[in-house]
Amino acid sequence: MKKVIAFATALLLAPVFFISCTKKSDKEIKSKSSQEEESDSKTEESDGKKEAPAESAKAAEEIVWFGSESTPFDKASLTDAPTSFSEFSTVLAIGDQIVIPQDCDVYKSPNSQDFKESPGKLKEESTVHLLYQDQDKNWLCFVDEKGKCAWAKTTVPFKQRQYTSNDSIIRKLWEKDGFDLAAFSPDGKTVAFHRWDYRFSSEKGLCVCDRATGEELFVTEAKPRSRIAMAYSPDGEYIYYVRDDKYLMQVCIKDKTQKDLGSPTPYQASINDHSEFLQSIHPLPDGENILCGVYYESWAMYNLKTQSWTYKTGGDFMWANSFAFSPDGKYIAGSAGNPTDLCVWKMDTREIVWQKMRDFGGDLYYSADGKTLYVVNGTGITALNALTGEEISKAYIEFPYHYNLYSWQVIPKKDRVLFTVNEEKSGQYDSEHGFTYLYVYELSTGKLVQAEHIEDAGKKIEALAISPDGKYISIRIKDGSHVNECHQVICAVNLDKKAKEMPSVKRSKDEEKSRRFLLENSFTAGWWRLSFYPDGVYGLWARHDGTMTGNWILKKSENREGYYEVALSTPMHGGKEEPYSFTNQYNMQASFPGEYMVYPDYEDFDCKGSLGAYDDGDPILQSERPSPAWKTYYYKGENVLKYPGWGDKDAKYLTVLENTKMRKEPSLNAETVSLAYFDYQNEKYIESRNVVYAGQVIRIIGATERKETIDGKTAPWYLIYEDDHNGGEFTEGSLVWVYGGYSYESDLKDAK
Repeated sequence: MKKVIAFATALLLAPVFFISCTKKSDKEIKSKSSQEEESDSKTEESDGKKEAPAESAKAAEEIVWFGSESTPFDKASLTDAPTSFSEFSTVLAIGDQIVIPQDCDVYKSPNSQDFKESPGKLKEESTVHLLYQDQDKNWLCFVDEKGKCAWAKTTVPFKQRQYTSNDSIIRKLWEKDGFDLAAFSPDGKTVAFHRWDYRFSSEKGLCVCDRATGEELFVTEAKPRSRIAMAYSPDGEYIYYVRDDKYLMQVCIKDKTQKDLGSPTPYQASINDHSEFLQSIHPLPDGENILCGVYYESWAMYNLKTQSWTYKTGGDFMWANSFAFSPDGKYIAGSAGNPTDLCVWKMDTREIVWQKMRDFGGDLYYSADGKTLYVVNGTGITALNALTGEEISKAYIEFPYHYNLYSWQVIPKKDRVLFTVNEEKSGQYDSEHGFTYLYVYELSTGKLVQAEHIEDAGKKIEALAISPDGKYISIRIKDGSHVNECHQVICAVNLDKKAKEMPSVKRSKDEEKSRRFLLENSFTAGWWRLSFYPDGVYGLWARHDGTMTGNWILKKSENREGYYEVALSTPMHGGKEEPYSFTNQYNMQASFPGEYMVYPDYEDFDCKGSLGAYDDGDPILQSERPSPAWKTYYYKGENVLKYPGWGDKDAKYLTVLENTKMRKEPSLNAETVSLAYFDYQNEKYIESRNVVYAGQVIRIIGATERKETIDGKTAPWYLIYEDDHNGGEFTEGSLVWVYGGYSYESDLKDAK
């Protein structure tokens, strides 16, 4: 039985967002009256204020109650011992049904005794769905057929569905020593990747293999260095990769020759960054152009006919990596890390069609009809209107913090997205880990299709590639710390399996809003960062002090109507529970364990959302999500209009006409600010100036609502971030105020 518990508890991923329900018989559906349906609907939206007709007052008072009366699935298919998996096979899937053979206590949170919670009861022979488990494998999280969710200790025995090899959607074909990313040819008949091959004195070789048999068609020497990007041409006749992080290389498959296509950026570091490199390659469907993602410089286009780099964007859309092309070839969509997360251009004119500012970073995929643009990242799947950018839907996939998401790939024609996930053990070495999985979801709905267990034995998935037709996958597996212990494993995969049906976890709208707010945001606390995870764990992290972890539970506030509070247990530090307190940037005391009010709608000049002290509700821990622009906030004793962030499409800049003093406050009586820059050669800071020089163009952060008249000029005070642009390296900037009477506002096109 211990083996059963240890095996099944490896599953941690928690897709509790599914908008689906357990199948019922036609008889059950017909027997439910319209009055009962209306009653159920009202109960779900009432935030728990009204009790469902079938529930007693006593049941309503209990924290959690499992009482599934539905008939468990066929007992003949149950097993007390898991099947042995030597290579690729199905394991107990997320949301799969299990039977609890005896009564047991259940709680709202792992280690919930810390919160002085009375247990509920799980009835004997109840059928429930497994969601995830805490990192120490002491607690399992379930959801029953009615959508009620709770935790039980792993000492509780259970029976799982027995699987056979026919249940697996993956069939292993062959394996070779190889590393870095792989790429399938457009027809899916060959696959290319870099090999650790001693024929080249341990240098990297570009290997092209027959997809079905693994036969090496040819190997050519290639030295891509540290960052790998690779792609086939649309006709399958060429392979492109990046050499020395800078140069685009072309390999002709027919005659096995290589050609250097050059680089869009100087090899030497630019004034912006020391690491401008090509980080992605995207041959366009026209067969004439190759779009490359360029770190810090957005993207560049290489034309094969003219053999030259024909277009390169500036630094207004930096760290762009993922690109997608509309099926009609008219639009390019790009995702960048900073400052703008998502942008769509017209292919012919490079004109920006629409832009999303934050919260939309990820890999991009157009639907087959080109009407929907999907954004896939570590939190789930967002569907956007491809022409307007309007959000259509969002499916959340919740990852416990001790799961590491390594890679994902999407096949729009198959309506599937594949995630590779590794379970990371606490206190482990880098080369050690727990179980490794491949999860398959529907792209359009976010429903789970399958969970696959990939060769346990200490191996870790680090990358995933998939053939254009969605029938084959390449998985890079690492089983140690050495390069030659990496393997490319080629498999046939069936992505036509139907999605699983499981109940969604039912929560009131206010509870779900507060819970989602905690899971989607990190909170600043001086030098600390506080993060919440779906498996009931919080992490308090600082660079020099390590990580503390504890449990959290969300509960309805008894003192504030419609609000929720989060209770934090005693944190673990160095393997021991230690109460902890610190003073944050607002000079307020925060402590763990403790209780804090959740304020998703709180806004100030810097952030949107906060946690407040339980006693008075003042903000203590602010979220790291910026508040909206073009709104007036009370900031530093003034009503200040906030301007858009740096790089945003409608950002505004201040063009300075006369030397203007920089001040600490928006007043002529305020102290001036002197900026310094670091003289690298002489290794010392030099006082530079206390004015903004005439001719400078600086982004505006905010402007006072109040206007002041000075020297016959009436203008607001502007808040800007200024440093010495023409000084030495390692400039030291500062937020400063300047009077606007000697300047004028300009848009992005006027900025330097």
